[in-house]
Parts: sequence; structure tokens; C-alpha cells
Amino acid sequence: IDLLIGEMMIFTNVEWSGMLSELKLPGIFRTQQFGRAKQSSHAVPHQSMGVPQYAWMTSPLRRYVDLLNQQQLICAIEHGVSAPLVAPYKPKDMDLLVVMTTFDSMIQQWRNFQDTVERFWALRWMQQQNITESEATVLRDDLVRLSVAPLVTVVEGMPEYERGTLVKIQIDDINLLKLKTKSRYVDFVADPVFDDFEDEAVDDDGDLATELEVEIESESADQVRCAVFGYPIAQSVSPTLHGLAAEQTGLELIYDKVEVQPEDFSDTVKQFFDKGGRGLNITIPFKLEAFELAKNNLTDRAKAAQAVNTLWCVDGEIYGDNTDGIGLVNDIQNHGFSIKGKKVLLIGAGGAARGALLPLLEAGCAALHIANRTASRAEDLAKQAQELATTDVIITASGLEDIPGQWDIVINSSASSLEQVALPIPETIFNPNALAYDMVYQASGSTPFLEQSKDMGAEHTLDGLGMLVGQGVESFKIWHDLEADASSILKELRQAMQSKQSR
Repeated sequence: IDLLIGEMMIFTNVEWSGMLSELKLPGIFRTQQFGRAKQSSHAVPHQSMGVPQYAWMTSPLRRYVDLLNQQQLICAIEHGVSAPLVAPYKPKDMDLLVVMTTFDSMIQQWRNFQDTVERFWALRWMQQQNITESEATVLRDDLVRLSVAPLVTVVEGMPEYERGTLVKIQIDDINLLKLKTKSRYVDFVADPVFDDFEDEAVDDDGDLATELEVEIESESADQVRCAVFGYPIAQSVSPTLHGLAAEQTGLELIYDKVEVQPEDFSDTVKQFFDKGGRGLNITIPFKLEAFELAKNNLTDRAKAAQAVNTLWCVDGEIYGDNTDGIGLVNDIQNHGFSIKGKKVLLIGAGGAARGALLPLLEAGCAALHIANRTASRAEDLAKQAQELATTDVIITASGLEDIPGQWDIVINSSASSLEQVALPIPETIFNPNALAYDMVYQASGSTPFLEQSKDMGAEHTLDGLGMLVGQGVESFKIWHDLEADASSILKELRQAMQSKQSR
């Protein structure tokens, strides 16, 4: 009966997802190509099932994805070819990508938990039964699936066998803390029963799938895992940003948003990398702790910023970078404004300003003036800038009310826009054709500082959403050695924020 139910669910999901595909209506489709299982907003063949498209649609009470797809399906039935114009989710809808990314992250966490529980009790049962020998089926290389328990393990001394070969192994030790066995190859038993070894099995979600798909999805064998750590973390848009970058570049990425208790930060970072995580974005309040964790492997940008927002691990060593400043510089340049040879005014002397120093100097500014409410802090930061400078750039400092001259680019790194207050700065600080840049961002693209700047004569204005995208794209490049298009990601994020604000 389970097989019959599974077959009917597959048939229904294939037919219903086919209706969405024919009408070019987006949904959350399941796809597997070249052994890699993932989700897509458009129909892609599912190779192991041998179907042109597949989507979860038959269990709306258990999964929100099924409910979302059924809403799209109902629209398809009611409106036919006009459905893409009136459906809840339109083609290239940012909200659909957010749901897809969030669901992918949550279901992977659930699967990891299920795997851990199942693995513990399988190992515990084997201990209780004093099982020291078992037949096992080769999955790949030295990885096998035991016959006596639902368990996959690594075997030492395994000869090269094709997938599906039956072997005998010796289990010398079981470690319940690490959930591992110490096993070794004993003998060959039999050749594979099926050439392709793709026996059918019902997966954890009740849908019929091949063992190959279940193995890949549950173990995340071909998926890359990254995350952002912070406290609090609810408002972070990093998962959406990196999801867009991954979709652009064809990367199969799981990107989690994790609220970490302050006392657990270091241990959680180490655990993340120990489990195979590739990269971490770090936000408040952990940038200084991240700097300390990576103190032996810091980039020049991180050393200059004295804070880290990007971590990765190589051969057990944690590395750190600060991509905030280069995100700022790249955003300014992506909008057609050159920094080279320009006079730059940097307002504020906190961590955000410090992170911008080296990238601004490396971009070739001719003069850099740092202004802060407390002039002594600006002077201290100016001294740091002078130590970083490798050219004859003019570096000066003052209080806010004493800013001298006129400037080509004025960057606000203070919290004035968050506090909704105007800065006590001279009205004459903007050169003709000057750019005003606020590191704070809003859906509209304007902020209190940018409005104040317009009134003072700034011809061009930019808020900090592009800086956020820029630092994320730089992290993405560090981790994956892939280039994502910051401009298109910025456009989609802005549209999503404005759409959400208008509801």
C-alpha cells in the first residue's frame, strides 16, 4: 500500500507541476541533475525519477511549499494562459525566492536532526546487540550502507568496488559521542544485483524517491553550507542576498541565518567548520570576537578594520576578512563614481568608518578628511589612516562643525539617519556634482542624511543597500571563487523591500 500511495503521489506531483510549467508559472520545483538534488523556481527535469518536472504539491497540511504550489495551481486552473499575470507569485518574484531559500534551510536542519537521532539509536542498538561484523553495500569509494541497521559508515582498507557491491566488514569500535564507527574491510561477498543500483524507496517526506536521491539530500553530499551569525539576527537579508548570488552562478547553496548566544559564539563557529561549513558572515555583536578567532590568519583589510565580518576555514585554520569597506567602494564605483583623485569626507569615527579606511585609500582618493562629533576620535582615526596610506594622500580630521572646504564624495558612517537627526555640518561642504553616501539604507533609497545633503546642494545620493550587497558579494567570491552580479542583486533586493513596505 505504501508503494501504491507513493506512486500516486509522484504521478500527481508530476502532472500538477506540468500544468505550472506549461503556463510558465513559477513554483517551487524539485530537481535532480547529475546526482545533485535541489529546488528551483522553474521546471527542470528530475533525472533519477525520469520525469520532466517535479514539485511537492500533495501535502499542503504538512508543508508550506505544497500549499504555495497549490495556490499557484488553483490560479492556473482558474485563469489558464492569463495565470502568470494574476498568480500570487509572478515570474522572478523575490518573495518566492525568499520562501524557497528559507524552506531549503529549515528542511535541511530538520533532516540533519533526523539523521543524527536515527544514527545515534542505530549505533546504540548495535552496541546492545554486540554486533561486530556485518555485510554492507558499497555506495562510493570507502562509504558503505550496513545491512543490519540503517547506517552509512566509512570503512578502512576498502578495495575499489563498483556501487552496489556487497562486502563483509568488521566493526571494531562504536563512538556514541562522535556518532562514528571504526570499521575495516574483511571480504568480498557478491557483485551488484542491479547495474545502476537505484532501488526505489519512500523518503522521509512520503514521496517515492531513489536511494541515490535520499542519500544525497539527507547527507548534503554536494551542497555547500554557509551562514550568518548574529544576536539578534531576525532582520538579516543575507540568506536572500546569497540565495540570489547562488542562483546566478549555479551554486547549490544552503545559507542559514543563526541567532547565536554571545557566550556560545566561539564554540559555535568551530562546530560549524568542523561539520564541513564553508563560510560565515558575522554581524553584530560578534565582529571583534571573530577578529580574535582569526587573529593568526587576517587579511590586510581585516587588520586595518580591527574587526571581521567574513570567516572561512582552510586545513583546520580559521581565516578572517572585512568586506564592508570594499563593499562600499565597489558600490560607489558600480554607480559610475570614481574615487581616484577625489576629495573624500568621511563622517563618523566608529567601526564602520575604520573598515572603510584602507579600501578608500587603495581606491586612490587624493584627500581624506575624517569628521566626528568628538574631534579627538576623528584625529585618532586619521593617525591610523596615515599609517595605512602608501601614497601622498592628504589626511586630516576635525569636529563636525569645523569641516573645512568642499568635497567630492561625502560618506556618512554615523548613526544619524537611524536616530532621525540632522548632522551639525556646514552647508557648504559639497562640491558641484558631489555624491552624498549614507551607510544606512531604507526601502525608498533615501535617508534623513541624504535629504539633508540634497538641501545642502549634493547632486547625487546613494544609500547603503548597495554596500550591504557589495560586502556579501565579496564574501561570496572569497568562499566560492565565483563572481556574482551585484547590480542585479541590488535591484531585486530593492524591489522586494519596496514591495514588502507597500503591503
